[in-house]
Amino acid sequence: MICRTLFMVLVATPIVFGYIGWEHVYGSVSIETFIRCDPSIPIWHGELSIFEADPVGASELFKTVNFTTTDMSQHLMFEPFHPGSDWGLEYEIGYQLIHNCTHSGQKLCISPTPTDVSAFGK
Repeated sequence: MICRTLFMVLVATPIVFGYIGWEHVYGSVSIETFIRCDPSIPIWHGELSIFEADPVGASELFKTVNFTTTDMSQHLMFEPFHPGSDWGLEYEIGYQLIHNCTHSGQKLCISPTPTDVSAFGK
């Protein structure tokens, strides 16, 4: 399985990573996700990993969640994440989603470039 960028997967498969948002209070990041699949797919599975990517050194894995659903969407809310290894003014929050929301049932991977979030909550 090859991880692809979000744009390529949205074109090729019926899954939509509809929303990933964060609210930041200095020292912590609160993450909420909304993942939607084509309603014609009766059951689908996913594995979502969220991390803080460090340009120098190791990235910090926050959470990995596995889910199976017959619903067309999956809403996940996480407790505040406290990145501990980043000395910069921004956190680089990223995710990887492995899913089988495809008509063939084939597993695909979404892994876009991490998003910068200010360490000062703005």
